[in-house]
Amino acid sequence: SPTKDAALERQSAALRDLYPGLHIYEDAQTTDSLWQHVAAVRPGLVVVDHLRLLKDRGDNETIRLGRMSARLKELAKALDCNVLLLTQLNRKSDARPEDDKRPTIGDVRQSGEIYENVDDMLALYRNKKQDPDADGNVPAELWFLKHRTGADGVYALFRYNLPEQWFYDCCLLYTSDAADDLLCVDLGAR
Repeated sequence: SPTKDAALERQSAALRDLYPGLHIYEDAQTTDSLWQHVAAVRPGLVVVDHLRLLKDRGDNETIRLGRMSARLKELAKALDCNVLLLTQLNRKSDARPEDDKRPTIGDVRQSGEIYENVDDMLALYRNKKQDPDADGNVPAELWFLKHRTGADGVYALFRYNLPEQWFYDCCLLYTSDAADDLLCVDLGAR
């Protein structure tokens, strides 16, 4: 809506004022135009929200997504920057039992080509059925679905504040093995 668009533009301008190195491109991009922007600015981090919104052309959606993710990986290597690429989950987890809703690699829409190209694949999980505590917090998990230089199936536990829509206190890292064998690493909760 025009009201939301105006609010987003005001927030973007406020962020740019606070962080002069922050560049937000809200117009449609292709991987080529994104490459040109990144080459000109040379940021340490590029965030693409999200893969399907890039306007590269292709006959087959799966191949198109794979080519774009490969191109973004080339960009990261060639221009020595990190690329955080957001993509959409499919609805497969909705059909699973209530105790099995955590995202898997197969839940990433058309994940085959993307999976091949990325070094790390992370997914957030929050049990929507869990009631928040008095401060509005619920547990949230950040899962490492793929970790090229480390272990897969590891997750970090956070507090997610529903009213603020914000994450706090990464407390522990766990393996996904049986509870008796949990690897717990305290990361210094506040």
